[in-house]
Amino acid sequence: MIIIGDWQVEPDTCELVRGEQSLKIPARSMDVLVYFAKNRGRAVTPDELIEKFWRSSSTTDHAVHKIVAALRRALGDSAQKPSYIKTLPKRGYILIADVAIAAPVEQGIEAEEAASDATVPVQQQVSDTPPRQPEVSRPGAHRGLTSFIAIAALVTLTIGALLMEHRDSARPPADLPKRIALTNPQGLSQLDPSQRHQISAFIDSLKTRIADLPDVDVMAPALADTSEAEASQAQHALSTTAYSTDGHLHVFVNLVRIKDGLNLYSERFRLTAGFDSLSQQAAVDAVVNSLGVLLDEVEYQRMLELGTQNALAYKHFREARFYGNQYNHRDWQTALEQYQFALEKDPQFVNAYLGLAKTAHHMAIYSRDARVDALSRTVLDLSRRLSIAAPDSPTLETLKSIRMSLEGNNHFQQEREYRQQILDGNASGHVYANYALLLIGARLYTEAEQFLALAQQSPVKAISINEAWNFTTQVLPPDKLAEVKTAQLLDHPSHIGILGTAVSSLAFLGEFEKAKRFYQRQKELDQDGVRAHLSEVILAYSSGEITSTQFRAAGSPSPIQGGASELLNPKVLNDPDLAFNNGVLSFMMGDLQSGVNYWRNLTRIDKRKLLTRLHAIEIFFPAWVLQEEAYTNLLEQQDVGKSWQRRLMEGVLEMSDVTGIELDPQSRTAYEKDKFMQHNNAWRAASSKPHESRSAEREGRAMKKHQA
Repeated sequence: MIIIGDWQVEPDTCELVRGEQSLKIPARSMDVLVYFAKNRGRAVTPDELIEKFWRSSSTTDHAVHKIVAALRRALGDSAQKPSYIKTLPKRGYILIADVAIAAPVEQGIEAEEAASDATVPVQQQVSDTPPRQPEVSRPGAHRGLTSFIAIAALVTLTIGALLMEHRDSARPPADLPKRIALTNPQGLSQLDPSQRHQISAFIDSLKTRIADLPDVDVMAPALADTSEAEASQAQHALSTTAYSTDGHLHVFVNLVRIKDGLNLYSERFRLTAGFDSLSQQAAVDAVVNSLGVLLDEVEYQRMLELGTQNALAYKHFREARFYGNQYNHRDWQTALEQYQFALEKDPQFVNAYLGLAKTAHHMAIYSRDARVDALSRTVLDLSRRLSIAAPDSPTLETLKSIRMSLEGNNHFQQEREYRQQILDGNASGHVYANYALLLIGARLYTEAEQFLALAQQSPVKAISINEAWNFTTQVLPPDKLAEVKTAQLLDHPSHIGILGTAVSSLAFLGEFEKAKRFYQRQKELDQDGVRAHLSEVILAYSSGEITSTQFRAAGSPSPIQGGASELLNPKVLNDPDLAFNNGVLSFMMGDLQSGVNYWRNLTRIDKRKLLTRLHAIEIFFPAWVLQEEAYTNLLEQQDVGKSWQRRLMEGVLEMSDVTGIELDPQSRTAYEKDKFMQHNNAWRAASSKPHESRSAEREGRAMKKHQA
């Protein structure tokens, strides 16, 4: 037994005990806790934990964050005011509670003799607080004192051995094959000959497929029942029961772990006629896919950590997460379907609700209004279903936040809700990350970076590594952004968002040929074409394919041909789904009035683009446009101007006691002088545009004079 703070920790039984309170935690969580105890007072990195307990190339920091968050909940700890596990930004975690090993009193003389030869001090102090003495049951005061000395002396010597002993006893050797016994099918006597033949074919197919699983020995079908399977030293028994009702053949499949009788898997299938029917193949696939998870210790533990005990739900979830991370419409659609399949298998799978909602949100960012409306209804339906399945789940708040974003609701309301959650101390990583996005949109880059760091440390529904990485890159200047996004495309070649950012960054730097290659790939993948059109607009302007003369002639009876003439097609210029992009083109070409007209009547979805993308788009606008009163008034009318910026500054100030984040000096000056901070406070890319030639500057001044 280990004493950690107020808790008695029983590694062998995976129990935490404090007074009358007793909690069970998963084996891997216990492993991590014992490892923290062994390394008490030392920072343990996520990479170190992954290497120690996961040993999988696909495992990310997210798995570690979830384990630590679960341990904190079990211990009654807080990430903001930790008493047990403290987060060290960019370093890892450190156990700060006192630790002692409590040995059984029955060790008697052996423990006392070991203590008399030991050279370690009675209590090794690491912290400045007095050590808590472990409460050890003892028959007498003298014996108890001697036992305590023995316990303290053995702390350093035994904790490593305890860890290894626990790990060895908790799991069977990984290299031993797992034995699974298929018992004889039940109910065959009630079937007609053709149905019996079909069940026999089903069993044969099942046996063959299970045998293909790694490290699995199949004993089948030579055993009558589970008791015989137990006698055969198999670890698992897979039984099948067949029956016919209403003219349909059904088979019920059940997997039992023999050592404790735990029912790991149960599923009923209806088989259509024919021993090689598609329904039979689908049933065999479903069973084998489930067994592939249930018989693999690492996968089984991951499934439990994600919050489901249904192996098929877990398989669908993994498929969905893979496709969702590809970031294009075709793969997003596949991800949505896979998440729905997961929820059909396990309606209480909270992470599947969250994954589906996030995928819908990502898809909406790159879609036309009709699709966005459909996705918004999907998230609303998810919220209703989750409120029934898990009414107390904190994920309901995250779904509400996502739905508000999809519906284009007032971002002042969103900011207020995010701020209140942070002030209440129960904000999720999603809340911190999205508050950071609001700060980025308001040009408060320095503050945003610090909120993103908090998002990655949040113990509640921590954001994924991919999300954290993509959020963080939004504060990079174009030269760094082009380098990072080009590197990211090696791992995400079909990500239309990364492609679009790479195109605009490269266009800003004047690397047009490389930008065009990325644009062509983006155009092929972007089904709705909204984001690809924006990339084309930026590329055409930056490379000089569209001139202000051509742009001014676009609405005339005889428009000038040449350049990117399709962008000047009246059908494109009047497309309501492209109003934001056409406004960008107008401002870049120096047509202030056209830009104002496009943006004055944006849809609620397009207004979100002003909120999140304007900071990255303005670097392409002529400097005089940004300073025009008509432009700054437009931003104020659309609630992304000075009032919005000041609100976020006030939010940072109000939350500073909780977050530890203060206003950047440049932000502080703008706030105190009641000025609108036009450029972000981390870099001033807008002051130097390598893509803008002197002739373009002259055209901009000429346009301004013409409007005057």
